[in-house]
Amino acid sequence: MSIAIDSAEARAVQARARVLDEVATRGWWVAASRLPFPGLGHLRRAGEGYGWAPVHFKPVDQPG
Repeated sequence: MSIAIDSAEARAVQARARVLDEVATRGWWVAASRLPFPGLGHLRRAGEGYGWAPVHFKPVDQPG
């Protein structure tokens, strides 16, 4: 997929595909401000695309 600001659409699509593949393959953390809270998680392969697996938070135990 390309967007209006891509000056070289084919290269932009290839670059995004390469990054998504590497992120999913290596299991890297992803942080994104435009995703719903918590905006932190992993990409997982899902069919021919990717799925978002957000990190799960739990309350921090307060001492005393």
